[in-house]
Amino acid sequence: MSHTVVEIEELITDPSHWEVQVMKVQQLRAQIRAHKAKQQAERQRVEQETRKQRNSERSNQLLKSALAMAARNRMDQQVVL
Repeated sequence: MSHTVVEIEELITDPSHWEVQVMKVQQLRAQIRAHKAKQQAERQRVEQETRKQRNSERSNQLLKSALAMAARNRMDQQVVL
């Protein structure tokens, strides 16, 4: 047998080789989970910011509408008097 074949057979049968490979897979899975969690957190932050901005715009519209109604009421009261 050639030297390369012997090395490959040693790797295949050596339990430490598989332990290292399992650890690498576990690390990659942990990195993927961390990346997904980071993406989810960013997505939630953007959604909250968007919701906050929309609510602020609605509040401003309601405030303007309320001020306009109050101004009309004042004008109507002045006309009656």
